[in-house]
Amino acid sequence: MKSTIAKLLGSVCFIAYSANCGYAADVYGGQSYKDAPTVIAADPVYSWSGPYIGASAGFGVGQSENHVTLSEDYEGDEKGDSLPFLPSIDELSGAVYGVHTGYNFQRDRIVFGVEASLNGTDIDGTSTSPGLLGSLIQTETAIDWYATAVARLGIASGKTLFYGFGGVAWAGVDSKASGVLGLDIPGASIRLNNNSETPIGWTAGLGIEHALGEHWTARVEYAHVDLGSTSSTASVLFDGRETGIVSTHSQDIEFDTIKIGVNYKFN
Repeated sequence: MKSTIAKLLGSVCFIAYSANCGYAADVYGGQSYKDAPTVIAADPVYSWSGPYIGASAGFGVGQSENHVTLSEDYEGDEKGDSLPFLPSIDELSGAVYGVHTGYNFQRDRIVFGVEASLNGTDIDGTSTSPGLLGSLIQTETAIDWYATAVARLGIASGKTLFYGFGGVAWAGVDSKASGVLGLDIPGASIRLNNNSETPIGWTAGLGIEHALGEHWTARVEYAHVDLGSTSSTASVLFDGRETGIVSTHSQDIEFDTIKIGVNYKFN
């Protein structure tokens, strides 16, 4: 009995072995196992997901459009006569440098996330506008710093990310306006406005980022920043004395930046 069972098991094993060999021959066209193609694992896809920090530096150019108006200082709702000067434009330029941090989420090739930045700048400029009777108004604009909070959306291609972004921007702006009257009188200069403000506007731009390794990436980024309109009012002084005249200085400030930066991405 045991001998019969052993013969049956041997027959089954032989049939199974023959079937497997026939299947392999069909798959590989009659070739031997050593001729079967070698399967090579694909390179792992780079992941942009996770938090990161970074630093950047670059250059910015822009302009501040200035409007200065002199008017009589009346109390209450009374309106006095006003004297507008021709508008002037401060051509702005200077260095930009800062730090940023953010978080990316990735789904297939789509990468989206948020980022916040804080930047110091040397962006400033001056201009002179002619007025009546040979008078001159000189304006000066300096952007000491600006910050942004944006949303990002990009498409990954291997280790390269192409992205766009947009969000809110705000800045620390120092502005000055002074005047020289067209009169041959000693001390015939007037101080108009000297003001520091924090206007809020918007920013948008494009960038390219490339992975240098598992943690480090480098990027080039363009951004447009529009800080909107600001306005300040001050009493006009003539030779250090009150004149009963009020100066209103309005500005529209915008600038563009090109920056290069590096990021450290956490796993």
